[in-house]
Amino acid sequence: MKKRQAKKSATKRRGLSAEERHVVESLARMIVKEQSVGLVMQQLADELVRIFEFRLAVVTQFDHLKNGFRVLGIAPLRNPVLTVAKKLRIRFSEYLFPFQPEDSPAVRTLAQGKVWIGKDLTDVTGSTLPNRVIRSFQKLIGIRSLYSAPLMRGKKLIGTVFVASKAEEFSPDELSFLTTIAHHAALAVQQAGLLSESKRKTEQYRLLSEADRNILEKKNLKDVLTAIVTNINTVIPCDLAGIYLYDPKRKVLYHSVASNQTAYALKLPHFEIPIDRGIMGHVAKTRLPMVVNHAEKDPRSIYPPGKRPKLRRLLRRGACWESCTSAAFRMSRSMRATVISSNGFQRSPRSQ
Repeated sequence: MKKRQAKKSATKRRGLSAEERHVVESLARMIVKEQSVGLVMQQLADELVRIFEFRLAVVTQFDHLKNGFRVLGIAPLRNPVLTVAKKLRIRFSEYLFPFQPEDSPAVRTLAQGKVWIGKDLTDVTGSTLPNRVIRSFQKLIGIRSLYSAPLMRGKKLIGTVFVASKAEEFSPDELSFLTTIAHHAALAVQQAGLLSESKRKTEQYRLLSEADRNILEKKNLKDVLTAIVTNINTVIPCDLAGIYLYDPKRKVLYHSVASNQTAYALKLPHFEIPIDRGIMGHVAKTRLPMVVNHAEKDPRSIYPPGKRPKLRRLLRRGACWESCTSAAFRMSRSMRATVISSNGFQRSPRSQ
């Protein structure tokens, strides 16, 4: 009976050590004091390597605008880690690891809000980095087991905690501590994200107010419309913004102004859109706003001859006075990593 009890107590997980409690408390203080998330996450990575002797520790934040993972902390910041980074031409402070769940088993699992544990580092990097270099690095520093936990805000992925060990398996104590750390790190990254979002929106409202003043200073309609499409880019980044006016007699939309003079924009004055054709015609007819990502593939899209783009995101909105369609506004973006959302701001392709 005593032997059975002794065996049971031997496998029972211990509580947090003083050093582990210190790491958790540091994260908690950061959340309260709103300290720099990058500084704290670098300290977290350093502590994970120091306490558990992990061969590598990386903490990332998911950038939904650029659809990738940004490194907040990585340890140890010495050779051979720095040598491999130099060979791959990577600067950790600037590098964005692309979000490619179809290419990486680890990222695919993390995107589902689940912990990933594996043995092969290329299962994390996928085809983003050369497999030969990554496997050589793994062998060089003696990595035998890998662990990556998602940092979640509700059901939304906001970052990751990744560690690599020289042991064949992670101990129950290590897994328990990493679970606790992932929870607190998620709160810290979430807090930093909320502060960043608040600052971004404050800046957008400031720019919007400036745009309003610029528009109100104009006297005639042409100048007002030009000011609108010129200033919209300060609030919602886009490649091209334009306004079409409606001719009720001919029932067509004709181009009035554009935000810039690209080869595509120069074709628009000669390209009229019937009220019952194209996405623009549909928006003007129904008077309902519409967001279309990958508009170049949409069968409703119509373009000037020879000007169909390779990739296009569209946000279109009709305008009406006294219950009559008068104009239609169009904003387009061709940046591959960015999608237009229904509120006019950006979101990643993952959230489509």
